[in-house]
Amino acid sequence: NKTYEECSMALDNNVGTWVVDNLSELIMLDELTNRNKKKVKILLRVTPGVDSHTHRFISTGHLDSKFGFSPQTLKMQGVIEKALSMPFIELLGFHFHVGSQLIDNRAHLMAMDILLDLIKDIRHKICFTPGELNVGGGFGIQYGGDPLRKPLTFFTDPIMEKLIDFCKKENMPLPAVTIEPGRWIVGEAGITIYRVGSIKTNSAGRTYVSVDGGFPDNPRTALYQAKYDVVAIEKPDAPRDNIVTISGKCCESGDILVWDASLPKLARGDLLAVLSTGAYHYSMASNYNRTPRPPVVMIREGRHRLSVKRETYDDLLEREI
Repeated sequence: NKTYEECSMALDNNVGTWVVDNLSELIMLDELTNRNKKKVKILLRVTPGVDSHTHRFISTGHLDSKFGFSPQTLKMQGVIEKALSMPFIELLGFHFHVGSQLIDNRAHLMAMDILLDLIKDIRHKICFTPGELNVGGGFGIQYGGDPLRKPLTFFTDPIMEKLIDFCKKENMPLPAVTIEPGRWIVGEAGITIYRVGSIKTNSAGRTYVSVDGGFPDNPRTALYQAKYDVVAIEKPDAPRDNIVTISGKCCESGDILVWDASLPKLARGDLLAVLSTGAYHYSMASNYNRTPRPPVVMIREGRHRLSVKRETYDDLLEREI
């Protein structure tokens, strides 16, 4: 749901390519570009109707998804024809994204088959040949207990083989192909450091190690049951013979970062590193429970730089009227 204000800002700043999600958005973009006499390049987001076998909250390519157009909807609503008739809209091609944190390439390949069937159909019916395809991302990385991540070629090579073979059979020029490998690039580069606070063992025998963060800076465990590896920074060689649950500081039973982690004996003040937090955490961080957000520090070749300042309670109060 891109708003009118967001689209106006994007138009003013010459955003290179727009991924259009629905007919309402396309009509709004047509009105906006006509008013500004400014041309934009777009891709239409296709929901291919495949199950990516990931958590349902990060599965985006199935037919009951809130994202994009199904191939049937594109045809029934005449979306492609409408886009081609709009004077300041340049339709480049199509986009799909089947889900996140995928360790298998079957969903991408099934989506590619469906998209190529759509392209074959529209080329014959309305003589439109796409010049660009965006096949999304979702390429998995290593979280707690996961196998090592696959190389990008595990996903991209079979996709390109399908596309090249199709183009030869259809006597069609090979379109430009783009991917969105964001998490794959930055996910494992990020580490979140927490300081241990209260430690207690309840009557059920579970030991909770509370830290100075949690759901507000990393909601993924609560939302997707994400799993993480965690390291006691100052005790790297100590036996990891204690099973503990790393809990956040919020008044929420679901505010857990890591369930049943094997760690050395811990004490208040110890530092813990939760690994593979380079993707989504800062962008998903909030002031939930009125919690200030943590700082972000960039490190390169042993040199560090403060990138985002730590929030304080005074920062939160300054926004109040």
